[in-house]
Amino acid sequence: IEETLFTNAAAAVNESQQGSVVTKPESTLRFDKKTANVATVAHWIPASRQIIADASQLQSYINGRLLYGLKLAEDQDLADAIVDAATAYDETLVTTLGVTSPTRIDHIRAAILQARQAQYPVSGVVLNPVDWAAIELTKDSQERYIWVSVSDGGVARLWRVPVVESDSITQGEFLVGAFKMGAQIWDREGASIRISEHHASYFIQNLVAILCEERYALTIYRPQAFVSGPFESGS
Repeated sequence: IEETLFTNAAAAVNESQQGSVVTKPESTLRFDKKTANVATVAHWIPASRQIIADASQLQSYINGRLLYGLKLAEDQDLADAIVDAATAYDETLVTTLGVTSPTRIDHIRAAILQARQAQYPVSGVVLNPVDWAAIELTKDSQERYIWVSVSDGGVARLWRVPVVESDSITQGEFLVGAFKMGAQIWDREGASIRISEHHASYFIQNLVAILCEERYALTIYRPQAFVSGPFESGS
């Protein structure tokens, strides 16, 4: 189910007395039925049966690379799905807040406010590594870094919200939202590695297929709790 409307009428009410009956306020909560398909993400590579048997370290390395590639594809798939469902960033909001020359940092704060207005607490900011590097390299008028101490680095947070770097977000764009409450991942089958000779003529060629795959579904309960959009040019 996807939450499409919530009107919060909660309020303090007086006690009902004889001759004065108090009617408690009624809130509105509406849902729409949605279908979330279970996605299968997979890839495989061929290898010789002898090398797998003779070089266990190589097999471990191959497994690790396949799993890492799988997670990259999963990250891209999930990011695309949330960005597609997210509310478009209102670029006029930052000027409404009194900012005359908005920067990347200003746009992020305005987007956090926009997502927060959906009544869900914002729990994450997702940025392309290039944009996050540009933010960390921001200096004041005296050429001092305002974000980090170069020797120690800094906590990856913006406006008290954790920042996640992801190549799945296009450079020049951002995604903020209530990832803890507004969406959920359902693991149908966790990531696994399987090895088989039963592919084409692999059995008589002493080859094996190393397959890595997983299955999952994503549900987005409150699209309004996610905001995505571009930074302004030159910000």
